[in-house]
Amino acid sequence: MTARAHSGRTIVEFGTSFGVSTLWLAAAVRDNGGGRVIGTE
Repeated sequence: MTARAHSGRTIVEFGTSFGVSTLWLAAAVRDNGGGRVIGTE
């Protein structure tokens, strides 16, 4: 996953729909040591 590979600390997602991909992005941020995920519809 790109978020893990690039050690993303802040991720902004547009068009979250049901939020499934947001959960995966949040897990990647957690695995990288923490950060912020912002989702908007």
